[in-house]
Amino acid sequence: MKNKNKADFVSFCIEEYATARGITGVEAFDYFKRYGVIQYLIDFYNPLNTQGTEWLIEEIDEYVSHAKREENEGISR
Repeated sequence: MKNKNKADFVSFCIEEYATARGITGVEAFDYFKRYGVIQYLIDFYNPLNTQGTEWLIEEIDEYVSHAKREENEGISR
């Protein structure tokens, strides 16, 4: 049951992010996959799951911004 909750949460975040950014769910999924957002959402499910949608979108943007900086600096995740 716990894994299903995490999968539902990741799916929710993908769809909400896509809606907020005006992109498709597939584009959001690819973006999440590229920058490690899916694993981040799974790893930190408990605290993230308690937050509101707007906060989650901002948190994802901040996480991706950090991941992009690491990518540009050649730091592997």
